[in-house]
Amino acid sequence: MQRSVLPDALANATCPWAASVSLSLAAVVLTAALPLIPWLLARWMGWARSWAPRPTVELGCSGRLLAVAAAATASVALTISIADARGLAWPPSWDTDRTCTYHVMFCEPTQASHLVRHVGNAYSNVAYLFAGLTVLGSQRTHHSPLYIPDVCFGLALLALAVASFLWHASNAPKVHYVDLAVMETVISYLQLRYACLAIHRSFRLSVSTEAWLCTALFTAIVAYQTELSAHRWQAGSMENGFPTGRSRLAGEGGLPLFEVCLFIATPILYYLVPCMAMLASGSVGSLRLATVSIASLITGWEVHLLERWALDGLCIPDAGVLGAVSSPTAIFHALTGVTLLTAYFHVRSLELVKS
Repeated sequence: MQRSVLPDALANATCPWAASVSLSLAAVVLTAALPLIPWLLARWMGWARSWAPRPTVELGCSGRLLAVAAAATASVALTISIADARGLAWPPSWDTDRTCTYHVMFCEPTQASHLVRHVGNAYSNVAYLFAGLTVLGSQRTHHSPLYIPDVCFGLALLALAVASFLWHASNAPKVHYVDLAVMETVISYLQLRYACLAIHRSFRLSVSTEAWLCTALFTAIVAYQTELSAHRWQAGSMENGFPTGRSRLAGEGGLPLFEVCLFIATPILYYLVPCMAMLASGSVGSLRLATVSIASLITGWEVHLLERWALDGLCIPDAGVLGAVSSPTAIFHALTGVTLLTAYFHVRSLELVKS
């Protein structure tokens, strides 16, 4: 296993070594403490109703829906594995042998003779497929003006499952741009959903106004990501390498400690908007969903930072089962699938709170 770049980044920091270690530990501790926030809000601010779990029927998420989504997801995975076993291959025009960018970003070895070249990184995207099917299925009982943007979110999750699978299964360079665009769109939607709820509750806007605002802003995000992806596609900006943490550390500018701490503490920045929505609602909504959504995000993100593209500290170069299940990216996909699904239903639970 290769040594992480983190010790070298700490050693090369402009501040004293003790201060560097203290800053890094502070970022880790503060990030790890985030799941305590909804519990503290519920307990110390007297939001007693926040402790009661919300009935799943009110959110449109029943056990039957979860079972159907799981069965459909398993069927898709089985179909792909059969296609792989029968020797199907990617079109030559996809340029799948161009692996330079993939290998500097991700640890899982390439199995060039297979349709699914990176088993862990590719099949872990079933988490997004399951989440998308569940979100779409829950709309049957979602009688709200926010139905339309939420359907778009469910479709975006399905698009993410497809794009991310194609990128990690084929390592076709052009697909990478689509994967990034859809991923950033999906992440932005939940931030937008929480923000619109906070605005709705703070300024006493109507639900229809909230839905219009959410739809308009999400449309703008989709348009921006589409344009950015098209620009990256035409420029080929990520087809001959990637500025990984290791390459930046060896370069002239180095890897600033501030950026390392910012990477570690990214979940804190993400959680600011959900906290605003909870404060504006006077409730944490479903305490279980709030806790699981942020805990899964923290775990998935911090593990992902140990991938080659970042701090490069968890790499078992095994092309078999061990490499697949230990891949930081595969773990990230699985856990962020949980994050996206539970965060979506958490914001729905906040909407059930009467303002």
